[in-house]
Amino acid sequence: MTLFDTLKFLHVLAAIVWLGGGILQTVLVWRVRRADHAHRLGLARDMKALSDRMFGAATVAVLLFGIWMVVERPAFAFGDTWIVIGLVGILISGGIGGAFFAPKGKALLARLESGEPADDILGLISRVAIVDQAILLAVVWAMVAKPGA
Repeated sequence: MTLFDTLKFLHVLAAIVWLGGGILQTVLVWRVRRADHAHRLGLARDMKALSDRMFGAATVAVLLFGIWMVVERPAFAFGDTWIVIGLVGILISGGIGGAFFAPKGKALLARLESGEPADDILGLISRVAIVDQAILLAVVWAMVAKPGA
């Protein structure tokens, strides 16, 4: 296995964790909107724990291994359309995670721990999650289809 093959494996693995985890959390948020308070609270705690440990690391890993692959492979360039789509998508999704999901997740957990309803926050999180997943799916499409290559 070459260095490039190893980088691609790690890049794809991190993308699977990031996208798969995001899709799972989106589905769970839709499901928990109909659940009782205790179930909502448990899910909010699990989502925060996963977010704190997994999503940021997966985002950084996808970005770093992707950049390293471009540097390692002379046939690739940072100006290639499919690489630009990937970089922009990763940065937007990572920004949404840090600027939106992290504080909203904390707010959701605080509301649920205090016994307050949180339908508004759950609804907002689920709508933004759909947009975020669409961005990541567009990035995956660009990595597979390689438009402009």
